Amino acid sequence: MKRLAPTDPKVRVVTAPAGSGKTTVLLQRYLDLVRAGVPAHRIVAITFTRKAAAEMVERLARLLDAAAGRSKLDKKQQELYGPFLPKPAAAEEVLRQLDALPVCTVDAFVLSLMREFALHAHFALREGTKVWIEGPVEVSGDTSAAYQQAAREVLEELSAPAR
Repeated sequence: MKRLAPTDPKVRVVTAPAGSGKTTVLLQRYLDLVRAGVPAHRIVAITFTRKAAAEMVERLARLLDAAAGRSKLDKKQQELYGPFLPKPAAAEEVLRQLDALPVCTVDAFVLSLMREFALHAHFALREGTKVWIEGPVEVSGDTSAAYQQAAREVLEELSAPAR
């Protein structure tokens, strides 16, 4: 299996089987972006499950605590994350914002966009007609099948040869 380079600016989507290190690569990339001076509110880390999003936030908090000098990393964590840790001041800044940062599930991110841009939210029908979204926007029912299908389509599009 080819190891992803978390500092590769072309890395936008990380896909791999469970237990293969996706979260590690995402956290390395996130920390590296913060280290490079990218404001944390401009970095979006999206997962498919609430459990994975919560784990990512928890691990990010522990790593930022270490970068800020509040705790120490064990040897393995130091090897995995040490080169990517931001300076203490940057880590402190991200920790202050952590609860409001876009580290979330796909549905939570889309919902936040729809709420933020509600006046512009619409769907285009196949014939080109725009259907405007009215009223409060909420997640309803089990959306996992729809997300799986959407993810498949995006991954197929990303892996398709350039036209």
